[in-house]
Amino acid sequence: MILRKPACSLANSKAISTGRGSFELQKKGEERAIKIGMGTLASLGLQGENAVYGLRAFCSIMHGFATLEVVGGFGLPQGCDESFRRLVAELIYGLEQK
Repeated sequence: MILRKPACSLANSKAISTGRGSFELQKKGEERAIKIGMGTLASLGLQGENAVYGLRAFCSIMHGFATLEVVGGFGLPQGCDESFRRLVAELIYGLEQK
């Protein structure tokens, strides 16, 4: 997925600038992403600090996975999409145990 839509994983990067007014658009996008993420984590029963830590964990695995995929770090024949799906499923499982 990351290779097909790299902007999805990079949309939250502070290193990207789209020109005049981009800071305001970026800030709104970040706020929306946080709101969506916190709402999703609330559906798993996570609130407050636990939700913040869960959101940070998700962002970290997303960024790490995307970085590895973009630079060709997954050289094995198994599909990256399935690897990512399993990674997210394991994170969700772990978060639900809280």
